[in-house]
Amino acid sequence: MATALREAFEDRRMRIPADEALRQDLHAVRAEQGPTGAPRLVAERSGTDGHADRFWALALAVSGAADRPAVYAAHRIDLRRPQTGRHVIRPRGSALIGPSVYWIVGIDHDPRRRRNYPGWFVCADALCPAIDLRRAAFVWASPPCQAYMQCLSPAQRARHPNLVARTRELLREAEVEWWVIENVRGAPIQPDLILTGPMLGLPVIERRRHFEVSWAVASLTPPPEKVPPFSSGRRLTVTRSLSSSSHFYPRRRAGLPGTATKAEALEAMGIAEADPSSWTRQEIANAVPPPYAAEVIRHARAAGWSCHDCHDGEAT
Repeated sequence: MATALREAFEDRRMRIPADEALRQDLHAVRAEQGPTGAPRLVAERSGTDGHADRFWALALAVSGAADRPAVYAAHRIDLRRPQTGRHVIRPRGSALIGPSVYWIVGIDHDPRRRRNYPGWFVCADALCPAIDLRRAAFVWASPPCQAYMQCLSPAQRARHPNLVARTRELLREAEVEWWVIENVRGAPIQPDLILTGPMLGLPVIERRRHFEVSWAVASLTPPPEKVPPFSSGRRLTVTRSLSSSSHFYPRRRAGLPGTATKAEALEAMGIAEADPSSWTRQEIANAVPPPYAAEVIRHARAAGWSCHDCHDGEAT
């Protein structure tokens, strides 16, 4: 809740009245380390008439206004017919890779993320999909990475689920022929492909990502290029705050704002055509740069994949 409130202020989507009690409550909350090492928010009674009650009321209101009830599908979806229903959102367009056009079907438990999916959106648990994965020509899986991020403390990583093994088991049980699991360095996956920004024409970010794939990988990865040093002020670490300490002060010394804009982060990741106002900072931080996806598809094609491999000419 507090994160959603902070992002609303950072994105200039929040206006508050000139109420001194409200402002005192907003400034009364501070972060401190809990007994387990995880951060927590606390507020002392002094200076306000409560424990920052107005802060939490506003955080609850922002969270409630943003959330929409998730409707989980209890039946499978036939990809051969157009779908309707509250759990399925119609696509904004088709995806074109090479000479073939096919639909992309995205599965996510959070309905707020549907706006940036390029194809069909299904609000469901990805580990219990409402889609028969055997009908898919290609499956891309990106389990949550927080359990493996080296920048988090062991206590913080322990708060997040380890879903890589369950994801791999799901793909194998569904007998999906062509699949990829993407995650960060340190995740328990076989790094069949390792990609970074400079390797794929994105010189401002490193964003090292590992990919486990279901096919034998040919040596087609271009030679790595060096990412500019942080001291240059041109390098970015794309995180939720967009103000990582690794680039904040070098950017300030270079005469730039320490916090990168959403437009800068999207351009650095090769998503320059996107409307920054339609992206939250969390979505940008979690995004996989499109050149990475194109490189993975290039490897799959080199191994013999074609979008015509799906049943009845359908693909996801």
